[in-house]
Amino acid sequence: MKKKITSLLTITTLLGTCLTYAPAALSQQTAEDKIKFRQSGFMFMRWNMGIIKKHVIKNPEAFNQEKVLAAAEVLAAIAKSNIQTLFTPATKTGKGWKNTRVKPDYFNNEKKVNQYTLDLIKETELLVAVSNEDDIGEIKNQFKKVLNTCKGCHKSFRMKN
Repeated sequence: MKKKITSLLTITTLLGTCLTYAPAALSQQTAEDKIKFRQSGFMFMRWNMGIIKKHVIKNPEAFNQEKVLAAAEVLAAIAKSNIQTLFTPATKTGKGWKNTRVKPDYFNNEKKVNQYTLDLIKETELLVAVSNEDDIGEIKNQFKKVLNTCKGCHKSFRMKN
């Protein structure tokens, strides 16, 4: 438990430092860098969602609350990290690790984008809260709400391959 708390404090400190200096740092980043950063963040979210899916949907008999909680905490941290600031008009097109798939319409819908961001923060925070409990059914239900929030944003603002 002490190791977990130390890890969480380290992550929180790093996130806080990044968020404090992010505006100045981002102004110096290329569009390609911004696309890479956001692609990396979303890939890390995807990996952690896979951990939760494995433990509550695909193989619930191997449920590990500690792993699920850790993955939920990562999702919430990324949701609250201001990742949306990496979407600037200069990143409408271009390549990070791969070509961006953001729809140009994203940049004309600030209100809708902000609502998806707020919804993702809310749903991931609730996922952390229910992951602190030992009710796999509640975790599964809340995980589905997080997935639906992601899918809604993807449907609105992400091009298919």
